[in-house]
Amino acid sequence: MNKRVEGCPLCGICEREPENVLYEDEHFAIIRTANLKGHHERVMLILKRHVSDIPPNISYDFSWVTNTPDIRQHLKEIFGYTYKAVIMEGKYGSYPDQWHLCITDLEPDSEDHQQILGTPWLEIIDIKEWK
Repeated sequence: MNKRVEGCPLCGICEREPENVLYEDEHFAIIRTANLKGHHERVMLILKRHVSDIPPNISYDFSWVTNTPDIRQHLKEIFGYTYKAVIMEGKYGSYPDQWHLCITDLEPDSEDHQQILGTPWLEIIDIKEWK
C-alpha cells in the first residue's frame, strides 16, 4: 500500500495529472513538471510512497532506480532529442517533504540554467551511450 500524506502536492499526482505521467510502475513515476522553465523536457522521478528522504546509504547510490530497465528506457525516450541530461540532487526542490529527483536537459537559455549549474548532479545521462 502506498502511504500518502494529505496536502502533499506529489502524493496522488498520477491520478490528478495523468496527462503529465510519462511512466508509472508500482513504486515509481516519471512526471513532466508543471513549469518546464524553458526546457524541452524537465521531469521528476518520484517515489509513489510518501517519504521525505531515502536512507543515506540509498540516496547517494540511486543506481537501483536508474538501472531499472523500464525507467532507463523511458528516460532515454523522453530525452532522445538531446545528447545529455542530468539527474540532480533535490537541493532547490519545490517539494522538500517528498523524495524526488529532477531530471532535465542542459538548455543554456532555460530560466534555471545557472541554478542547474549550481546544483550537485547525481548522474549525467549520455543519451546515446546509456544502455
